[in-house]
Amino acid sequence: MSDAAVDAKSQNNIESVMLTLRILESLAASHDEKGVTQLARELGSTKARIFRHLQTLRNLGYVVQNPQTEKNSVGARLYVLGQLAGERFNIIGAVRPAMERLRDQVQQTTVFSTILDRQVTILSLLKGANPIEIGLRLGSIFDLHATAQGKIALACGPAAMVDAFLKQKLIRHTPHTVVDPETLRAELETVRRQGWATAPEETLIGINALAAPVMGDAGKLVGALAIVGSIQHIPAHPPRDQVEAVVGAARLASQNVGWRPD
Repeated sequence: MSDAAVDAKSQNNIESVMLTLRILESLAASHDEKGVTQLARELGSTKARIFRHLQTLRNLGYVVQNPQTEKNSVGARLYVLGQLAGERFNIIGAVRPAMERLRDQVQQTTVFSTILDRQVTILSLLKGANPIEIGLRLGSIFDLHATAQGKIALACGPAAMVDAFLKQKLIRHTPHTVVDPETLRAELETVRRQGWATAPEETLIGINALAAPVMGDAGKLVGALAIVGSIQHIPAHPPRDQVEAVVGAARLASQNVGWRPD
């Protein structure tokens, strides 16, 4: 291969990488989903090239496509990558002291999660002291209705989001998973009033979680702080000291990320 051919191939590769990054930047900066035509017009490229790049990014989990609109938005893998790389304001670093205090206080695995693409995504994890290890890892994704963190998101989110979510068919992961929309709606109202949630054996038999909301500036939900463990150690009706520990840690985490009671 001639030097000119090598240079041309290198230039094409560079342009391909640049277009990939520009697509991700465009989607990450937008509050709305974007289609192929819109991205092609915005980035000065062809629809065919945009389509190929989006297809690769979707396969890798960096972009997700809405099956109804066929438009695209950032995926969970990009979000996790951004958290790992660090942002100008490190929310994980701000939440970490509260997580450490909670883990030391209750000796259970402690997780901080956010909601992305209508699913719970784990952003930070501290292992507990129990001999039986819970199979969680950074980036793990779970359904909203079957997790304590997801119920926090639904209870603290706008009513329109809850209505839209409850219109879809809810997956029954175990015999204990709540899949009836009205039963779940009533449970969410209880969660909203009491400020914490559980999901005993709803995702996996023998496992429970206890979660409370982490609020940011202007009272906007940024995630949930939770302890996860065996139903033996986190019962379906958790003791008052566990509830107070989780709620207190979530309140501290909220203050660390900018929430103020007023």
